[in-house]
Amino acid sequence: MGVLVGDLRSDIASALDGWLSEEQLRALLDEVLASRKQARGWCPNCKRAVQVEIPDAGAVVKAMAELANQGFGRPKEQQVAESERITFVRRSA
Repeated sequence: MGVLVGDLRSDIASALDGWLSEEQLRALLDEVLASRKQARGWCPNCKRAVQVEIPDAGAVVKAMAELANQGFGRPKEQQVAESERITFVRRSA
């Protein structure tokens, strides 16, 4: 395997540029938003446990966060000026 020159993230971005069409990207996001998982539910008639499919909100949030981080970069921590800081002082009664 050869040695990559330059910023690896930029090299990967360049290689992937134009790889997916707009329709494919929309399909990817639709699939992410429609993520579902198996869970145990209870039959209202016989009261037995049954397998049900439910939305997987956790997976959706993680996937969207990862896609946003890859697309826009991770959020940077802002430096707060000394005058903008809040100080809490605990006073005993």
